[in-house]
Amino acid sequence: MRRLTLRVDAPARAVVQIGEIVLPVPEGTPSAPPARPGPLLGRAGELARIVRAVERAARAVVVTGGPGSGRSATAVEAAHRLAPRFPDGVLAETLGDRPVSAADLARRVLIALGEPDPAPDPVSDPVTDPVAVCRAALARRRVLLLLDDAADAAAVDLLPPGSRSAVLLTARRGLGLPRVRLGRLDPTAAAALLGGDDPRILAACDGVPLALRIAALRLATEPVSAVAEGLTPAHRTLSALRIGDRGMREAVQRAAAALRPGPRAVLRGLGAFPLADVTAETAAALTGISRAEAESALAALADADLLRSRAWGRYELPVLVRRFAEEDARDRGGPRETAAAGDRIARVYATALERADPGWWAAEWPNLVPLARHLDGRDRHRLDHLADVSADRRRSRAPWAAWSEIQRAALRHAEAEGPPHRRAALQVRLAHALRERGDPGAALAMLAGAEERFADAGDPAAAADAARATADVHRDRGERALAATGYRRVLGALAAHTGADALRTTAWALSGLGELAAAEGDATRATRLRRAALDRFRALDDAAGLAAVGYQASSSRVVGSAAPSWPSRASTSSGSGSNGSGSGWSELTGAPSGVARHHRPPNPVR
Repeated sequence: MRRLTLRVDAPARAVVQIGEIVLPVPEGTPSAPPARPGPLLGRAGELARIVRAVERAARAVVVTGGPGSGRSATAVEAAHRLAPRFPDGVLAETLGDRPVSAADLARRVLIALGEPDPAPDPVSDPVTDPVAVCRAALARRRVLLLLDDAADAAAVDLLPPGSRSAVLLTARRGLGLPRVRLGRLDPTAAAALLGGDDPRILAACDGVPLALRIAALRLATEPVSAVAEGLTPAHRTLSALRIGDRGMREAVQRAAAALRPGPRAVLRGLGAFPLADVTAETAAALTGISRAEAESALAALADADLLRSRAWGRYELPVLVRRFAEEDARDRGGPRETAAAGDRIARVYATALERADPGWWAAEWPNLVPLARHLDGRDRHRLDHLADVSADRRRSRAPWAAWSEIQRAALRHAEAEGPPHRRAALQVRLAHALRERGDPGAALAMLAGAEERFADAGDPAAAADAARATADVHRDRGERALAATGYRRVLGALAAHTGADALRTTAWALSGLGELAAAEGDATRATRLRRAALDRFRALDDAAGLAAVGYQASSSRVVGSAAPSWPSRASTSSGSGSNGSGSGWSELTGAPSGVARHHRPPNPVR
C-alpha cells in the first residue's frame, strides 16, 4: 500500500472541507525496457551469454567492449529478452561513466519504483538509510536494473541477499563482475551492417559496429571507391569515420580519457612504433617506464578493451585504437619520436635474438618485419645481425614473406656497400630458400655472380659450393648435362682442398651426381657415388648429409634414393661448421675462411 494525497483547490469564499483520503493503489506499474536503437547484428553469442548468466541467478552482469562496440545497444536488446523474467519492470538509468554512491543510486531506483524519496535532506532526516530502504523495496519485487555507462559496481549493494532482481550494467572495465566482452563482428555480420563487402572498407572498420554504421551512412550518398579511398590511408582513417558529431576518434578519445595516467601514457607510447603486438618488455622500451609498470598498464588497457590479449603476456592494439595512438605520436613528436622509439626497440631485440628459441621466433616474426624496415638504411650492423640469426628458416619457424623481406633488405645493403663475399653468401642463402619453395628459375637468377664473388674474395671452397648450388638448380629443371658439368667442375676445383667446407661441398656434389646416375638408370654407378658421399658425410658427422643419401644407422648402409642435394638447412658459404647448416651469421660477416687441414677426405670418385 502507498499513501496517495489529494488536494482540492476551490474558488474564493467557497466552503470546502480539506482533509486526506487514503486509497489503496497498486505498488507500481512494470516499466518497459528502453526502445531498441535499431537492429542488432552479429551479437547472438554475446546475447546468449548474458541471458544464460542471468538465468543462472547471477546477481549482476557487466557488458564491456572497446570504443564503438555497441555496449548500450547490446544491453538494451538483452533487457528486452530478459524482461519476461522480471514482471515488476526494467528500470534504466544512464550513469555517465561517473562514480555514483550507493545511496544516490538507491534514491534514483526508489523514485523510479514510485517510492517516496527516503531522505531528500540528510540534515533533517539523517537516520534513514536509502540503501536499506531500496533493498527492502527490491526484496519484494523482481526488477531488472539496466545501468548504462557505470564507473563502478555500487549497484550490486542495492540487491538484498536472495533477491530475485538483477543488475545489467555496461562499463568500460570489468568492475570485478561476471563479464561479457563485445569483440569485433565476424566478417558476415560486418558486411551485413555495412551493406556492402568492399574489403578495403571492411578492413579499415575492423569489425567495429560504430565504424561500420558511419561507413554505411557515407555509402548512402558517396561512391564505394570514394569511401574506400578515404579510409585506406592509415593517417586518414579516423577523419573519414565521422559524420556530424559522431566519430571513431571521439569514441577512442573518451575511452582514453577515462584511463588512469599510467595506462594512458602507455597507450600513447604504443603508437610510436608499429609492432604487431607488445609485451611488457617492448612496452617499457617504447614508453621509458619499468617492466613492472608496463605490465600493470597493459593489464589495465586490456581490461578497458583497448588492447586484445593474443597469448599470455602478449597484446595487440585494435586497428582503430592504433590509428588513434599513431595520430597522438605524430602530434607529439612526428618522425623524430618514431625513429627514437624504433632505436629503443632495436636494442631490445638485439639482446633477445641472442637467447631466442623456437617459441620466441614463432611469436615474434610479425614484429621482426617492421623492425627490419626501421633498420633498413639506419643501422646495417643490426640488420645484418637480424638476417643472419634468422637465416635457418626451420629453426626460426620463418614465414616466407617475412623471412624473404628481411634477407632481401640485407642483400640490398650488401649490393650497395659490399663486401662481395657478404653479397654472395646472401645470394646463396636466398637461392636455397627459393629452390626449397619450388621456384628453381628464381633460384638460378639469384645465384648469378655468386661463384665469381666468392672467388674474388679468395674463398675457393665457398665458390665451389655456389657452383654446386647452381648445378642442383639445373638438375631440378631437368637440365642434366648442365648439372653434371657443374658437379664435375666442383670436384675438380676442390680436388686439392682438404678443409671441412671443401669436404662437405664435395660430398654434396657426389650425391648430386649419384642422383643423375639413378635418373639415367645406372644403379651401380649411383650406388658407388652415394657411398662416396656417405663416407665424407660420416667423416664430418653431418646429420643432414647422412639423411640426404639415405644412411640407415642400424645397418650402416645406403638405402633408397637420396634426397635433394642441398641440406635442409642451407649450406651458404664456407665456414659452415660440422653440422652442415651454413646458415648461421658469423661465417657471413667474418673474413673469407681458410682451408682446415684436420680432415683427410677419402679418395675422390669420378
